[in-house]
Amino acid sequence: MSAATACARLILKVSLRAARTELAGWRPDGSLHLRLAALPVNSAAKSAAIALLAKRLRIGRRRISFVRGAASSTKLVQIVGMTLADVRACLAH
Repeated sequence: MSAATACARLILKVSLRAARTELAGWRPDGSLHLRLAALPVNSAAKSAAIALLAKRLRIGRRRISFVRGAASSTKLVQIVGMTLADVRACLAH
């Protein structure tokens, strides 16, 4: 599979109304915990999650999409053009 066709799927656990927006680390179940300062209104939290991931992964926001749970605290996102190993390596720094 080439990098152009690779798709990583990542489970996110999102905590809203945090003091600041940040990656809180990997959870024992393999999901990534995000703390977002955004409120859960008008897709603000969804946009904040995408913006944070795009910035940390150094990719365009359009390459990240929600597969499931856009309105839930547990979300499944798809990242086009990266493997899960690539995602984990980028977020480790």
